[in-house]
Amino acid sequence: MITTVKIDHTDLVLLLLGAPSSDLAQRGRINGITRLEKLAFLLEEESDFHRRAKTPTERLHFKPYHYGPYTKEIYDAVSFLVSIGLIQERRVDAASGLEVGEEYEGLDWADLGAGGAADQPYVERRLKLTDTGEKVATILAQRVGPDAVKVISELKDRFGTMPLSQLLRYVYAARPDMAAASKIKDTL
Repeated sequence: MITTVKIDHTDLVLLLLGAPSSDLAQRGRINGITRLEKLAFLLEEESDFHRRAKTPTERLHFKPYHYGPYTKEIYDAVSFLVSIGLIQERRVDAASGLEVGEEYEGLDWADLGAGGAADQPYVERRLKLTDTGEKVATILAQRVGPDAVKVISELKDRFGTMPLSQLLRYVYAARPDMAAASKIKDTL
């Protein structure tokens, strides 16, 4: 008996990173884990990705948190994919564009996702597929099929380069319940 393996949250991160984009700067990458998380949220909430996928897909579990919809599944997936060499991660001070070094070791990176701690810089986690990650993402894209990949590509093209504050405003307007615990909803 052949069983079908579901597309899980780790696979979804690879699919989001690997989705084709009309913007060359977005191919194989997403700048910011908060952006990645909001793209995954919109994929769940505003698309028919799950219906279009040829392979069964697991849903993510979002809850209201400091910067809107949050799921630990995205952070866990990114950490795992970095640890096995499918994603490269660069942590960059968003204000200066300079790579963040050891002086930030030991910080709770999840709390620095969008806006950072009051006394810390906003650190953007720039995520990029490695060569092996690109190959795995291509295989996953074949498994979910061209219709599902098209949904991801359209979402990435629409929201991927939008300023983060504008993306957050959009998400908060679409799902005010997910902004209930937001630290920044009144500043957007």
